[in-house]
Amino acid sequence: MSKPVIDKIMVGKPQTFGNKDTKHPMGREWTTGIVKNSVEGDIWVGKTHLEGDGQADFKRHGGPEKAIFVYTVSHYDYWITKARFFRRCIWRKLSC
Repeated sequence: MSKPVIDKIMVGKPQTFGNKDTKHPMGREWTTGIVKNSVEGDIWVGKTHLEGDGQADFKRHGGPEKAIFVYTVSHYDYWITKARFFRRCIWRKLSC
């Protein structure tokens, strides 16, 4: 078995999508922290988050036990082919 290597560090602040004035339930406004972008170089890693990162739902995400999420980069290609939305979004902070 090879040693893990950090492939990317991904961070992003919560973003809001949809329309708060819509009457259609599928078009309603929602906020998510799923949109992440690669960062270069060193970043600060704190007890509850990475520098430049944020969560929209603190009940289910964030905190000392969830500050860093590692995802196997070999699995990411599968998800890119499954959903157009995931081509821009990523739900992990580190990939190994």
